[in-house]
Amino acid sequence: MNPRVVTVLMLLASALPVTTPVPAQASPSIPSDNLKSVLLFGWRMADSGVAVPAELRKAIDEYRQRQAGFRTRLSPKGRDWLDRVVFEKRSGFERTIWSLFDAPGIGGIAADFARTCPLFYEWEGMAESPRAEARGAESYLREHPDTPIASFLHLFVAHRHLCTAQFMQAPSEHDDEMAGFRRELAFAARAAHPLIRFQAMDLAMNPRCFDR
Repeated sequence: MNPRVVTVLMLLASALPVTTPVPAQASPSIPSDNLKSVLLFGWRMADSGVAVPAELRKAIDEYRQRQAGFRTRLSPKGRDWLDRVVFEKRSGFERTIWSLFDAPGIGGIAADFARTCPLFYEWEGMAESPRAEARGAESYLREHPDTPIASFLHLFVAHRHLCTAQFMQAPSEHDDEMAGFRRELAFAARAAHPLIRFQAMDLAMNPRCFDR
């Protein structure tokens, strides 16, 4: 195995509490594809009905309960198809953040991030699109270093670095993006939220931008 991947896995293992019932590698019984779509692409979480470790089931149930009460604070900027698609993308990430974190002022924080971070409705196979999203989240984190959504931002940025790397042709640029992926993933692995920790481990074991 690539020694860099081994290093990331060691960081992930050390970040998880000893009592956490999460396996050393991604279990096929855990709906990781759905969770990845929810956390990293702003999809709505569905009930997969599969068996998951107790800590993750509790976190999933809490997420879905908060998701059911979500109401967006955003509004479309226009009435055409593109305006609506962009609105759905932004409000999807607003919903993800709202559902992950039960923190004071989270509604305003979720809306602020979704409103200000570049979030493209599609990337069109261009590295600049996920790179711009990564930069936007990094900028938000610099401006709000104590934000309660920091662990989500690190996971988001890690994934966008990975996606950017997979579009890169030049080896040096690919390596730079993968270094950013590993750095941000190590931060995400230390998250208090079990869903973010699990997704960080899943990305370490399966470093792919898309699962389909």
